[in-house]
Amino acid sequence: MPNREGPLVRGPRAAVLAAWAVLGIGLVVYGLHVSLGLGFGAPPSLLDGWLYSALVGAGGVAILIRVVRVREERLAWSLIALGALAWWIGDIYWWRALSGRDSVPVPSPADVFYLAFYPLVYAGL
Repeated sequence: MPNREGPLVRGPRAAVLAAWAVLGIGLVVYGLHVSLGLGFGAPPSLLDGWLYSALVGAGGVAILIRVVRVREERLAWSLIALGALAWWIGDIYWWRALSGRDSVPVPSPADVFYLAFYPLVYAGL
């Protein structure tokens, strides 16, 4: 059987592996930061804001990629992806608009997205 793996197939595969490696490193760095308090000389907003948000968003995007690439159970995974992305949007809104305030409105727009997570994921399961 001829080898059908040319540069067009190897290129995307290498990019995917590189993306997973970067996300893995980010996850280890964030895990060490949260569990051991290591800051690695970075400002708090870099780890608790940007890195955390990138990791949560990457999880939602990874689920969306699964939705696009695999036909089986597409509706269920779509709902789970929407739930994960809703949580991510809530986190982004909380971080950028509400964190650091003396008074936080309850309910806030972030709460709408956080609460949307539950029925979406439940329906997907």
